[in-house]
Parts: sequence; C-alpha cells; structure tokens
Amino acid sequence: QILSGHKNYVMVASYTPGTADIITASSDRTAKVWSRPSEGAQYACVQTLDGQILSGHKNYVMVASYTPGTADIITASSDRTAKVWSRPSEGAQYACVQT
Repeated sequence: QILSGHKNYVMVASYTPGTADIITASSDRTAKVWSRPSEGAQYACVQTLDGQILSGHKNYVMVASYTPGTADIITASSDRTAKVWSRPSEGAQYACVQT
C-alpha cells in the first residue's frame, strides 16, 4: 500500500507493534499518524501533527517515533526543537504536551 498525503519528501516512517500504527515525518513540516481498523485493512491518515491545528514545527520534521511502552510520539525538526505528542486515550487526537 502507498501512503499518500505528504506534500514533500517523507524523511522517516516508524511502526509501533503494539497498535500497528505508523507515524511518518516529512519535509512539509508535518508528521502523520496512519492507522487501520483491522488486520488486513488499508491504512488511512487519522491525524496530521502540524502547526495549523497544533503547536507544530516551523521547519522540516526529520524524525518521528513512538516512545517504548506508551502511545506518545516524539518528533524532531530542523527548527531545532523536539516535541512530545500525547493523547488521553486510544482513538483520541494527539496534542503537543512538551517542546
């Protein structure tokens, strides 16, 4: 399956075994969370982590990764910041909780 949606180069993609979600980071200044409703189903973008809705990065997102043992996401950007994104429960939207 091709995951389409970024407007520029995808820098990295990370997979989390616990939920089978994928996070991608792009030079379009966003990270995207991809999920699928069930095994074998197609992945779809369920949230874009960016500066329009959330307090996102101002430049390329170079790295995005899930933190071990949690559903938190860490992103790092060429704007010289790293951000921690968290959500209160499974299926809820991520929000930036620390820069």
